[in-house]
Amino acid sequence: MKTYITHPHEAEAVKEQILSALKKVSNIVCSTMGPGGRNVTIHSSTGIITTKDGVTVARYLNFDEPIENLIAMMAIDAAQKTVKEVGDGTTTSVLLVEAIYRNLVQVVRDNPHANLFQVCNGVDAAVRIIRDALHEMAIPIKDDEGIIIEHLLRDIAVISANNDEVLGRLIANAVIGVGENGTLDVRDSLDGSTYVEKMDGYVFPTLALRSFIPQGKSSATFDNPVFFIADYKFSNYDDIREVVSTWSQECIDKATGKLRPLVMIVSDIDGSALATMTLNASKMPIVVVKAPHFQGARMDMLNDIALLTQTRQVFSSLTGNTMERFGFGCPHNKDIEFGQALKFVLHKDRAEIIRAPVVGVGVMKEIIKQKEVEGEMILVKEYEKEVVSVDLDAIVSARIADLKASLKVMEGDGERRLVKERISRLSSGMGIVYVGADSELELAYKKMVIDDAIRACFTAIDGGITIGGGNALLKCYELLKLEVWPSEGSEDFDTTEDDDARRGMLAVLQSLSEPLRRITKNMFIELADTTIEDVVEADKLYGYSVMVNDMDDMFDAGIIDPVKVTESALKNAASVAKQLLLTEYFLLLEDVKDMDLGKLFYPEQR
Repeated sequence: MKTYITHPHEAEAVKEQILSALKKVSNIVCSTMGPGGRNVTIHSSTGIITTKDGVTVARYLNFDEPIENLIAMMAIDAAQKTVKEVGDGTTTSVLLVEAIYRNLVQVVRDNPHANLFQVCNGVDAAVRIIRDALHEMAIPIKDDEGIIIEHLLRDIAVISANNDEVLGRLIANAVIGVGENGTLDVRDSLDGSTYVEKMDGYVFPTLALRSFIPQGKSSATFDNPVFFIADYKFSNYDDIREVVSTWSQECIDKATGKLRPLVMIVSDIDGSALATMTLNASKMPIVVVKAPHFQGARMDMLNDIALLTQTRQVFSSLTGNTMERFGFGCPHNKDIEFGQALKFVLHKDRAEIIRAPVVGVGVMKEIIKQKEVEGEMILVKEYEKEVVSVDLDAIVSARIADLKASLKVMEGDGERRLVKERISRLSSGMGIVYVGADSELELAYKKMVIDDAIRACFTAIDGGITIGGGNALLKCYELLKLEVWPSEGSEDFDTTEDDDARRGMLAVLQSLSEPLRRITKNMFIELADTTIEDVVEADKLYGYSVMVNDMDDMFDAGIIDPVKVTESALKNAASVAKQLLLTEYFLLLEDVKDMDLGKLFYPEQR
């Protein structure tokens, strides 16, 4: 097998090849950037698509020259990481890879003896400084009561949905509907329309045990399940044998005659207990998940889950509700009533409980009967199970009201944070965005845009927002400049390692204006240096708007971005730029020389 090596004797030629490839990628992808961005028409084996979405353009890029293609895919990988993390910022990522690498090459050319590793350390330091500055600038998208500010979230959704007002409003309303701890899935619509369906439910984080999710699947769904909840660590299968036995005997669905799925939520499981339950799961509808948090906080969350599923007992040694007390380990007298829900969905990183607003719960009813004993009629008490309707919506609302009342007398930040999380999870729900379109290509595009916009909305709720339109990074300019040139009036470098790190910072500093420059270029506006200075010096809410070709209050104009989008785009771009700076050879094996490298990065799109 041959190995193709590029420019084995001239490092400078490698830099030029990298610069050329990055510039080509940046010009194509970033032509879509901002309100003046243009469409790109793509012809692939699946048909023709016209789009203004940067990430879609990036996914279809493929150049003839194999090394150039590899360089391009490294840049696009930064964009892909950004969109996976935060749902937006792909064009900014590609733009910053090219800008930071170009400026790194220039500072190294100015000092050929610079220590490249120290230069890269400087890049890392600059990214940290900017990250901290962005967090300082962040403005919460929730009010003092923790309620999402609708018009701000709507602006984020519209921008992320490529300024599609209708789609943006639908996405924002869907996110507000499920709450900050809710979940939204995106699926194909059967009737060609796009709409949202909301369900009552509860979402909690958990690391799924692989054996309970089918191989090749990202989730497992259990319909009409029953629940067993225990704040116990189970290592020996004998400790839960009776639970499984009771379930297999008592939890038969009368309508289908089949065993209802058993969901066991426990603090931990290992040893023979895990091994046997894993084996059982391959034969019976059974799943075990670990409860999040620790001790008291975990018990609070388990009690909330028990409330939602109407599980009568939460077994725990902390509360005295031990399994032994309820007859486990004894030949008879096992007292267990399983909870219930409409559906339980286990993902790799979370679990979802979908409940009904009203459920039927079995309660023991005392009945006085006459009974003949030795020829005499006496009164005796008997107990029968009766199914009664329980209004879960009312019960959940009452629990939320109690938690909100407890917040008023709490002082500790840690306690308050946990109670707010409980309120948020109890208030949240789940939803499905059904997407319709006139063609398969349009459907794939709309689903991707909606999925990314949903992530951008949740990112904004989580990390706050800042001004958009390419202005946010410039607000960090002065802070980073002080690190590059600590002495006022001195812009010289010596040959120390500390100066090499400052050279790396300088490369990032010189790249901060690139997003704004590109957005103005796409509007055929020549950005003056004085405008850059105005943005740097203005209040944090003010920036340059290409829509009015002047400084503006960006929040009033609805030109905003999630802080984490800008942070993620910079971080991922800087990472790739550093890798490329330290690259002196490219090796390409013969068996991939003619391959469409895009298939390696985005197999589902090619």
